[in-house]
Amino acid sequence: MLLQAGYLELVKASSDGMYAVDSGAGFSIETVRRLRRHKFPFAGALKTVPIDGLKLSPTDPKYVKLAQTRADHLERRFDAIKNQIAELLPQYVTAVESQPETPPALLTESRVAFYRGNE
Repeated sequence: MLLQAGYLELVKASSDGMYAVDSGAGFSIETVRRLRRHKFPFAGALKTVPIDGLKLSPTDPKYVKLAQTRADHLERRFDAIKNQIAELLPQYVTAVESQPETPPALLTESRVAFYRGNE
């Protein structure tokens, strides 16, 4: 949902003619981090949910579909995602807190031999 909200931000900015102003983030994780400025629920979600693995791409079918959406629908879709995050965030926090703590992985040394065949 955070990824979709980031895509919505990009599409809304480009349709408003503000893309050049906000182009510093572009299709980077920084676009998702900037959702924090909307406060609730994004600020809490960004503190709780790991986002470093998210990849934004102009070829992502989710982005392509959003880029073809009318401006009035973009605002409604953004509000819907915001409401979903607000609804699901407490459940996510509860689930994360109820996970048993896992001990740090034992460090083991492994050796791998690479064999090269005759070329």
